[in-house]
Order: sequence, then structure tokens, then C-alpha cells
Amino acid sequence: MGIFALSDFTGLDISYSVLKFMEEREPNFKVSPLIKEKVERGELGVKTGKGFYTYPEKGKWIMPQIPPEKAEKFDPMTSTYISINVAAELIRNNIAAPEDIDKALKLGFNLPIGPLELADTIGIDTILSKLKEISVKYGQYGDFYRPSPSLEDMVRKNELGVKTGKGFYKYQ
Repeated sequence: MGIFALSDFTGLDISYSVLKFMEEREPNFKVSPLIKEKVERGELGVKTGKGFYTYPEKGKWIMPQIPPEKAEKFDPMTSTYISINVAAELIRNNIAAPEDIDKALKLGFNLPIGPLELADTIGIDTILSKLKEISVKYGQYGDFYRPSPSLEDMVRKNELGVKTGKGFYKYQ
């Protein structure tokens, strides 16, 4: 289930409340105007029959079908790159350690690998490059998509993950 289907399933009003809570506590975080607009229009997801997707009736969930021509335009890793960026900021601000972030997401979301372990596997340089692309593409939504300075520092120090022996974790 993708992030939009999950948001529809849990309710965009719930997502909005959580995001608003984060926005009030993190000055660089901004709630997406799209989510705010949907909540204001009463498009709360499955419970109202419409959110990011349209459902057969209120309260009736079906897995959304995305036409191939639209699906091919989307990089499914985008939300992962953004999650890694947010995690890097949590570490930079001494809010959490890499181990804690990975453990929380593996246990909380049943992920087979934590986002920072994945970042080290993909390569911090690749993650930074993708985040720069996302920042340019979605930059009109503020600083939220700007790559974390800690990722830029890691690339400068050649701490690229598994391929160099050090990233968020150390490797032999």
C-alpha cells in the first residue's frame, strides 16, 4: 500500500492532524497544501468515499488502481528518499540515533530493512542526488524537500555507506 492509499485508508483528517502537529514543532516542516485543501473540501479518504482516490461508496475500501501511463511517471522510491532526509535531520538535531530510527520503522511498519540501512546500501551520494532532483521538482512547497546538510557532509567526507565502509553505520 502506497502512502496515498494509506492516507486515504487512515483518513486524511488524521494525516493532517499529525502533520500539523509536526509543523508546529519543526520550523522547516510544512503541511502539504494539497492535504489541507482535501481536508477543507471534506475529501477525507475511504470514510467519505474520496481522498487521493475515489471509492465505490463511503467506508468501502478497494485497492486503488493506477493507470500504467501515470504509474510510469512516478519514482516509487521518492517517499523513501524523503524519509531518509527526515531521518538525517533527526540525527543532525540529536533527536534520534540511526539505530533507533531504523528499529522504530522496522517494528512500527514491518519493514524488512530500515531506511538508513537502505540508504547505506543504495549509497548516500545517490540519495543526495535524488533529493536534489526532488527539491528542484517540488521546491515550490518550501524547504521541506531540501537535502539535509548532514547528507551533504557525509558525501564530502566520502561516507557513502557500504561501498566506502562508512555511512550511517560502519562496515568492514
